[in-house]
Amino acid sequence: MRCVILYVIFISLSTNAQKPYLKRNQPASKYKWFLSFSDDFRKESTIEKKWIAQNSSPGHILSSRWRENISIKNGKLLLKNKKEQRGGKEWTSGCITCKTNNGYGYYEARLRISGASGVNNSFWMSAGRAENKNSFEIDFIEVHYPDEIHYTVHDYGIESNSYHTSVTEVLKMGIDLSSKFHVYGVCWNEKTIDFYFDGRIKWSTNNNVCKHIGPMIISTAILNWAGTISDDINNTMMVVDYVRYWKNTSL
Repeated sequence: MRCVILYVIFISLSTNAQKPYLKRNQPASKYKWFLSFSDDFRKESTIEKKWIAQNSSPGHILSSRWRENISIKNGKLLLKNKKEQRGGKEWTSGCITCKTNNGYGYYEARLRISGASGVNNSFWMSAGRAENKNSFEIDFIEVHYPDEIHYTVHDYGIESNSYHTSVTEVLKMGIDLSSKFHVYGVCWNEKTIDFYFDGRIKWSTNNNVCKHIGPMIISTAILNWAGTISDDINNTMMVVDYVRYWKNTSL
């Protein structure tokens, strides 16, 4: 009986420890959340188990992306940026896509960005066209050293009417975001998309097109619009402590 009681207490504490990181009186804090997906990056094997690592050279960025740039060490996911000729590019970086598709809910990642300008540190999701619904992308964050956060929602239209429009908010935080871990969250529902930083809402936009499921993506990329590109980028990395997704059980 004592073992059963201790087990119940342990499960309860574990569940409470994985509630969304939200400050009191924030909009998303009023809902009841059920943890649907979690990765604390305890083992290297989790990359293949839960994610798909990119191994290619995308045309729209200045770095190619490879599995070798991704590793897990001391319970952290590392996405390393390197100066090396590969895939026709002068730089390499990393990207993993979740094998699970998710929809409305609360998304959260605790991470520390790369400590050099020119790197786009991203936590995002993308959904293709489904049943004549819009293809879209939600950039939960695109963070540029030292202190700039971009929140963006992209609309790519439907199959019979393809186009690209977007709404964006850019924040200057006034602190070095590579010096410590911060918690980045997004509450996505049928009507709105709310963006959070360290438990507090920073921007909200109407949800006009993001209406179906897609996978979470974690990535780094070398980009001209992410700041000055220099050798300082070499061997920098984005470090991710955890990624979680909750469903709203209040609705």
